[in-house]
Amino acid sequence: PAFHCRGCTLLLCTSTVKSGTVVHIPKASLERVVADCFIATGAPAEHAALVSKVLVAADARGIPSHGVNRAEMYCKEMEAKLVDGAALPTIHCEGPGVAVVDG
Repeated sequence: PAFHCRGCTLLLCTSTVKSGTVVHIPKASLERVVADCFIATGAPAEHAALVSKVLVAADARGIPSHGVNRAEMYCKEMEAKLVDGAALPTIHCEGPGVAVVDG
């Protein structure tokens, strides 16, 4: 199966995942592919690059639940206009361990 987002295709090979085979992809290559998907769904290049770096870093640190597997969900949310990939969040107030963020 493949995941498509406006001109971008990520191949998802279920049999490879289920087999337990370890697949190594250079971080820069994965960051570029994920960023391209975000750009294709309307995110500015700067935002796309930042989010893709964070997702790839999570995978690289062994935290796949917060990694690249979220890219499909984020792209679908942007396509459905549920989130704005170009939004600039503002911090209304912050304290030790907490912040109120709009956007």
